[in-house]
Amino acid sequence: MAKKLKKPIIIHSRDAIDDVVNILEQEEAENILMHLFGARHLIKKIIENNWSISVGPIAQRSKTHKKIIRDMPIENIMLETDSPWFGQEGKRNDPLAVIGVANRIAEVKKITPEEVDRITTQNAIKFFDLKI
Repeated sequence: MAKKLKKPIIIHSRDAIDDVVNILEQEEAENILMHLFGARHLIKKIIENNWSISVGPIAQRSKTHKKIIRDMPIENIMLETDSPWFGQEGKRNDPLAVIGVANRIAEVKKITPEEVDRITTQNAIKFFDLKI
């Protein structure tokens, strides 16, 4: 349906990511965002398909997510907080946590948080075809 309507697809997959990626590839799906992506072994496929990932606060404490940030082109990364879940140190998460996510990406990519903000905002505008 998304292909027919030319709409983006946001995937939240738990324990089935390999199957999901295979199905999306079989269907030649485009404009895909992998929400809370943590399957480092699939980075190459995500890049080859020109799909995007979103990065949340877990990146501030996860070595796997740090490596995912390192390996993904920033042009395919968007920010997220997944509020109210995935807060830091057992605290309830809120949308302001996106600042910490941007700071972590900036640290890993060796660019400024402002540059992360600018690029990831443009990525979201393009992905969602926002008229702003």
